[in-house]
Amino acid sequence: MAVYAIYKIIFEKTDQKALYMKDDGTTAIERANELLGSLMSEGSVRVFKNGKDGESIPLECDVERKHEDVMALSVYNEKKVKYYRKRDEQTQVSTPGCNVIVWNKPQVGLIAIERSPSFDSKPDRVRDILQSSFNCTLEQDYGIRVTFRAKMHAGEFWDLIREHHVTLGDKVKKVEFKFGQLDEEEANLSYDAPQTALERLKWMQRVAVITQAVKGALTMEAKKDGTLYLDQAQEDIAQMVNLCCDNGYSIAVHFRLYGVYRYGEQTKALIQMKDEMWEEFKNGQTSTGFKTDRGKFAIMQWLENVRHITEAYSDEEPVTKKRKSSHQD
Repeated sequence: MAVYAIYKIIFEKTDQKALYMKDDGTTAIERANELLGSLMSEGSVRVFKNGKDGESIPLECDVERKHEDVMALSVYNEKKVKYYRKRDEQTQVSTPGCNVIVWNKPQVGLIAIERSPSFDSKPDRVRDILQSSFNCTLEQDYGIRVTFRAKMHAGEFWDLIREHHVTLGDKVKKVEFKFGQLDEEEANLSYDAPQTALERLKWMQRVAVITQAVKGALTMEAKKDGTLYLDQAQEDIAQMVNLCCDNGYSIAVHFRLYGVYRYGEQTKALIQMKDEMWEEFKNGQTSTGFKTDRGKFAIMQWLENVRHITEAYSDEEPVTKKRKSSHQD
């Protein structure tokens, strides 16, 4: 069972003036989906990643199948692997792959990127590679830009923990409870929490005051490759969580694959897909167990379900990169 991050396909005009216009008078932005699809119409797609020294490294990207508005891509990373042949250190290039599904449908376009170890289980890296590669052509030739913005959703703390830890199988490597500014007056305040939790908090506050600390925290870490178990049924843990939630303190849960989730923040939409769905679409054959009522590929119905699930989710806010200032002598 693979896990996919879901992104919304969004087009916008750029400041680049383009001469593109069809004979019928339609402009590039009006045919944006068509132009994006044309970049994925051949057996392979031109993509690249930025190396550590700023150089562009071309990567292999195969179009496994194109059916209606849906395309299945395999994006292959390039990693240098060191090994020893007797006493001599050798290096070889490894090209592990990652599955990508593009639903290039006007108004509702989505892209699903597998959470794959090929790209260190970080779908955003694949998103950035595809986005920048496509825009090299779209911006220069047509004066439009495509962005893939992650679908984001908010939920109750325990619901999100169960989703990532239990449903998606991600391990919790660290949990941090941060109690913010502490002083003698705050140590005597009353909090909305059970008595046992209050006693623990006040003990930590007294230690912080004695040591003249300005902040206090409780950190728990799992053993290497292990996981912490956060369960709402565990009364002590539930009380600590409630204490922080009810009094405005910070909780940070560090997952091994997803990264850091902080209480109150939105999380990126991650949805599972059975491996057989990808294989049947790639091979062009519907299997008995995954054929839909309409006789379509099961991956088509999966995309419809994803659209329905994420319809009320918000789109990730674009990140504005700070421009480095230049100084002239």
